[in-house]
Amino acid sequence: LHVVTSLLTGVVATTVAAPFDLLKSRVMASEHAGDNLCSVLLRLCRREGVLALFNGWAPTYLRLGPHAVLTFPLFEASRKILGLEYV
Repeated sequence: LHVVTSLLTGVVATTVAAPFDLLKSRVMASEHAGDNLCSVLLRLCRREGVLALFNGWAPTYLRLGPHAVLTFPLFEASRKILGLEYV
């Protein structure tokens, strides 16, 4: 159960984080002097469409998915070993 929920957590985290990672990379790589997050977002949506915000989703999931699968079950096991209750 923990592995399945961890995989689902990785999917949600990736879906939320991927557009911001893409925009950050585009702002940093921009050759226009006054580019900011909003101008890069508008240009991206006009030229490539809204779905372009999820370019690179799979590599991002390959980074975040295993992290979630390892972190949450290990956290639960540590909590049980230490005898800690839920807050």
